[in-house]
Amino acid sequence: MRYIKILFLLPTAVLSSEQVIKLEDVVVTETRHEIDIETAPSSITSVGDEELELRSTESLRDILLFDSSLFIMRSRGTDFLGIRGFTQDRILILIDGKRLSGEVDRTFELDRITLDRIERIEVMKGPASVLYGTDALGGVVNIITREPLKREVNFSLRYGSPPDERQLSFSAYTGKRGRFNVGVFGRIKNRNAYKLPDGTTPSFLLDVKNTGLSLFHYPSGGSKVRFDYDYMDHDEKGVLKMGPSNVKVIHNNARQNISLSFDRDQKNWKLFIRGYASLYDKDYELRREAGNRLMDFDVADRDLYVFETWLSRTFLNSHRFTAGGEIRREIFNGTRIRGGEYKGKVVRESISKDRYMEKIDYYALYIQDELFLSENLFIIGGVRYDDSDRFESNLSPKIGATFVPTERIRLKTNYAKGFKTPSPRELFIFFPGFGYWVVGNPQLESEKTDNIDASLEIDIYKNITFKGGIFYTKAEDLIDTSFVCMGGTPGCTANGITVPTGTALITYKNIGKAEIHGAEISLRSKRANKVILGISYTYMQARDIVNREPLLQRPRHRAVGRIVLNEKTFRVALFGELVNGFLYAPNEEKNFGLLHISLSRNIYRNIRLVGGVDNLGDNKDFDIGLLGRFYWLGIQGSI
Repeated sequence: MRYIKILFLLPTAVLSSEQVIKLEDVVVTETRHEIDIETAPSSITSVGDEELELRSTESLRDILLFDSSLFIMRSRGTDFLGIRGFTQDRILILIDGKRLSGEVDRTFELDRITLDRIERIEVMKGPASVLYGTDALGGVVNIITREPLKREVNFSLRYGSPPDERQLSFSAYTGKRGRFNVGVFGRIKNRNAYKLPDGTTPSFLLDVKNTGLSLFHYPSGGSKVRFDYDYMDHDEKGVLKMGPSNVKVIHNNARQNISLSFDRDQKNWKLFIRGYASLYDKDYELRREAGNRLMDFDVADRDLYVFETWLSRTFLNSHRFTAGGEIRREIFNGTRIRGGEYKGKVVRESISKDRYMEKIDYYALYIQDELFLSENLFIIGGVRYDDSDRFESNLSPKIGATFVPTERIRLKTNYAKGFKTPSPRELFIFFPGFGYWVVGNPQLESEKTDNIDASLEIDIYKNITFKGGIFYTKAEDLIDTSFVCMGGTPGCTANGITVPTGTALITYKNIGKAEIHGAEISLRSKRANKVILGISYTYMQARDIVNREPLLQRPRHRAVGRIVLNEKTFRVALFGELVNGFLYAPNEEKNFGLLHISLSRNIYRNIRLVGGVDNLGDNKDFDIGLLGRFYWLGIQGSI
């Protein structure tokens, strides 16, 4: 414990410049600054650059597969992430602590993030509203990017099939040259559609391009100024069955992220200031496959502007206090919302749509206290106040503790509240479908959760660690669709909109309550061993309290395991996954097991040949994205 306490007092400038400890041993998502992962009370998975190399993967999706408390399902060409029973629209995905603008349910994000510039990935399980506010009900996935102090160039070239998939990516950094450091990165990824005999495509054609740069300036005295810019172009095309006919679904998406930050890191205090923007444009079309006739379209812009700051101060060599705040504006502009400012008509071929714009302003203040009561007991507590010009205010407290009775044993416990404000779709949507209309509800309240968890960690032998824990979450005011009335009935309106006679009117309401509880265990060895072993298992029950039935599409049992032969010049890894009790539909349960193998061989200095086979058993279930055996081969390296 004394080692952890010393780390608590180290300025982060020392950690970054001298590399005293390995970065996978520290996390920032729990506190916004470095803390030893063994000290952090929350359940956190950290995947460092050595682990990224060990797995030889090219996507965030592949990395997150190997934690049993996480679950990823592919449906209609899109990957959906779940953490402890919460779906992706209730999980916050960050890059260096920054929010990303995109679809309200965060579809596509797992395919959009390139790994070449990533230092590590941190997954914090459970509510994190005390630091991050809305959306972090199930947890936070925080992607930490690189800031190497020495020159480096990383590259990756990969091809896989079926379906054919090609990817080329790179990142390059000058390293610290005087007071400056410059990095650039880029990626191109293409994947063909997986076509079934009836012409439909359970996996869509994919085309993603990323490029960007990072500029670092180190004025003096532990200060740093950082500028980041990146651009993404993401297109997907697929074919779905609609009635007796096939229709083409076309997504064209673009996003720009721009950020400027300043931090000053001293012996006993640290100041951080940042402003950033995330600007997202989407174009959606639905066309008949025969004749290419336009059936429907939508255009949407979602822009996010954030200013945030926090100050951390250490007292009495055992106490760190942090206070911070955030101002955020979100602007929604599109053809699928009603309300706010009218922006005119959008005409495409024979279809005309009205375009509207809405905006929401958010404000937040938070405080957090980290205290070592002794060399064996660490406590962290905090509270955050959120308000906006649209919703009710929310107060999000958290308290956690880590107790170390012996050098090899750690006991951890947490209590936290979380909340999620209604999404733009739930508030403002206007979707006139065939036989039904969906209309938003501006009177919605925030979803809320109470969570408690406890865990035990034991360093069994040298580099082998056992972890076991339990968790319980109660959710209230969950937002779901609700039938209102049939058109033609007197008074059949929602949000001032009257539907045609014989058309069902559907809106969103706070009607849901749920309980989620479960247990997690894991046993793993670290990279230092020649033979690396790891296994984790999660049991989870997720129930709808109102309807007294299980929540759909959550696995009751999930186990993952790996064994890696890690020699100096080559590596062979075998990964397995077992899912049981996955309720895909009310009367349809799916159970499956998957096995993956990967190989890596050094061919010249830091250049290696990699390859493997995913889904060795050739399992196929197009409902959940199992497309059969997938072969891949590539070259990775650094110079």
